[in-house]
Amino acid sequence: MDHIFEAVLLHKEAHVSNWYSGIDLTAHQRAVIVDLAYQGGRKFVGPHTSFFKAVKDGDWQRAIYEIRHRSNAKKVKGIQNRMNHRADVLTMTLPKPFAEGVT
Repeated sequence: MDHIFEAVLLHKEAHVSNWYSGIDLTAHQRAVIVDLAYQGGRKFVGPHTSFFKAVKDGDWQRAIYEIRHRSNAKKVKGIQNRMNHRADVLTMTLPKPFAEGVT
């Protein structure tokens, strides 16, 4: 079973590498994006999403907002908890003055 998970994860890694080619990402940022790709694929982090456009523009506050407020259309509490955690991880990657203003 582990080899199936690893194959799917490698597939998502390849998508992220392709979509985010040329965008400088920290290890934590990339991990969150791969995780989001695993969970929701192209509709979460693909090249035609607001999240992608925010990352491409270097607007991490907007990207974090997309995760925290626009990625759980059905308002499922467990999903929201996971999205908040992902947003928190990205917030930790921001320079200190910016991190303090993200909600």
